[in-house]
Amino acid sequence: MWICQRCQTQNREGVQACLVCGTKRVTGRFASAPQQQTGTVTPPRVTAAAAAAPQMKEAVQPGNARSGYEPPEANARAPRAGSGKRGGLARLAGGLLCVLLPVLTLVLSWQQRETLLPVLAPLFAGQEAPDWLNWTCYGILSLAAALVALLPGLWTLLLNRKSK
Repeated sequence: MWICQRCQTQNREGVQACLVCGTKRVTGRFASAPQQQTGTVTPPRVTAAAAAAPQMKEAVQPGNARSGYEPPEANARAPRAGSGKRGGLARLAGGLLCVLLPVLTLVLSWQQRETLLPVLAPLFAGQEAPDWLNWTCYGILSLAAALVALLPGLWTLLLNRKSK
């Protein structure tokens, strides 16, 4: 894209003259930068053919013409060719961690219930608490441990998504 020095309209790169006012494109390093003119400014000449011709909408782009802002979609990079295999392996590892670690934590808590139930439950329910309250406290703590064990798998999946 280049910006006309006279009317500040954005034009396509292949066009050699401004589509609005007809000013020829100046070549050079800073050709599209607006220049200060001294003296009187003459309005652009509009020929009868230019006035009768329909204006092309695609020549003027949305956005601020002076800042050179381009929408993010134009700057997006294509995905790398070799990232598919590595991404698949990371997704597989993250999925396995999300499933296996919480399951192993719950199996371990069930195996160790006879040792841990008399120790952990009185911390929250007291010595004189009914048996169902002791089991409820132990179940809540086991589920909390399973949720904490879920975190490494979720982090693996999240880091895989950010690397793309």
